[in-house]
Amino acid sequence: MHNHSAIRSDGGIALTTKPHFARWKQTLLLGAAALSLVGALATYAATPTKQGTPATKPAADGTKSRAEVDKLIEEAGKTQPDWWDSTELNYPDTLDLTWGPGVKGKWDNKRVMGAYYWDIIDPNPARWKEGIKLAHYCLTNTLKANPKAQTNAMGTMSRIYTEMLGDFPRGAYWAKKHGNMPLTLAECYLKLGCPSAAKQILNGMGTDQTRNCQMVKLWAELGDMKTALFMAETRAKGDPTPAYLAAGDACRSAQRFPEAVAYYQKVIKANGSNRDDKVNKSRAQASLDAIKLFDSLDLSKIADGTYKGAGLGYVGDVNVEVTVAGNKIEKVEVTQHHEKQFYSSINDVPPQIVAKQSVKGVDTTTGATRTSEAIINGAAKALAAAQK
Repeated sequence: MHNHSAIRSDGGIALTTKPHFARWKQTLLLGAAALSLVGALATYAATPTKQGTPATKPAADGTKSRAEVDKLIEEAGKTQPDWWDSTELNYPDTLDLTWGPGVKGKWDNKRVMGAYYWDIIDPNPARWKEGIKLAHYCLTNTLKANPKAQTNAMGTMSRIYTEMLGDFPRGAYWAKKHGNMPLTLAECYLKLGCPSAAKQILNGMGTDQTRNCQMVKLWAELGDMKTALFMAETRAKGDPTPAYLAAGDACRSAQRFPEAVAYYQKVIKANGSNRDDKVNKSRAQASLDAIKLFDSLDLSKIADGTYKGAGLGYVGDVNVEVTVAGNKIEKVEVTQHHEKQFYSSINDVPPQIVAKQSVKGVDTTTGATRTSEAIINGAAKALAAAQK
């Protein structure tokens, strides 16, 4: 294993050798992004300043102007995060730092960069920062003559900053440099308090052709349920199960439970040809079962103690423990799971349940909707089983 303290630049991920990369399709390279790369990297490398994520608290009305957010993004992107020097550059000697595709049909996480991130970096939160440092090392050292791989590296950094570390300014910075990550960029603008910019980006994307209807989710998070459901209904004409599932999830998050139930039932009844139809039907049924528990839950009827439940995740059950004391939810913890691409859901969702003192209206994590739902559903089952 290499273990260096010097900055390394491993550029992006070539995610073409294994399925389930819908979210990562954004990291496919577009040569146009490379035009601005040289200046961006020169500025980034020459800036010694180190700082944490800049403050991103919205103004009193809950929004920021695009100019304010763009300035924030640019400032963050030109500085190194405060953990940079304490994070070592760490990768196996066998890893191909040119981000080559590897041998067709062979999944090799010791050599192929895409497989390495999928199997080694993504499932291990302690290595997420290493993943960024590796991508940056390749970007500035081993990929200078490979614009396509450079774009993949930028996409990789944006994805980890956004979906795993929640560093939205830097996630947006590298999404901009990548040049073709509109969903990530829209999410970052939303999280940074500029919904108008997020809407502008989404409006330019047309219909939702993402694998899991992520545009539907973002429109719902923006509070525009009319557009979210229109997008879902449009997609459902040719591909019903992911569309109706996304519509059900949007209604569930908005606490429009009767509509959510109707959409989940449509998923179960649908006849489609999507490779995810079977798992989408299972998710819809799990969500239906959970919703039935929501209205019946009453913390005043639950004795002090720690209770266990499980929800269906991407690759199996996600086990959850809920601690109740004094008729209040004190703690929610994921105790066991086999998910790989769970991103920040395991850290983000449990505190929301505690803060809301409910499993209703909890936001799911972009890129890890299934894991998020599994945590929510597992918590609901734990509480329901404990109720007197």
